[in-house]
Amino acid sequence: MALQWPLGVAMVRPIEPLQTLDPLALTTSAEQMGAVARRASDVGVQVQELSHFAVEGARRAGLLLGYGAIATAHIPEGLRRLRSCF
Repeated sequence: MALQWPLGVAMVRPIEPLQTLDPLALTTSAEQMGAVARRASDVGVQVQELSHFAVEGARRAGLLLGYGAIATAHIPEGLRRLRSCF
């Protein structure tokens, strides 16, 4: 299922989903995405940095969301918390 709720953050745009994981392409640096991921963790939202999946070449800035095991009713609150981390 692709992400249906907009984050409302100008630098975020969804890219092609991979099964139950939804990558977000972000127009910022991998280092800045690391800071967003740390803030998200602090508010109880776990995300993965796309840069951790780079095998070679440039590290891609972005976050990977996996919400397949989360109750649908909890997703909007998680996205609200994630939005606050930007």
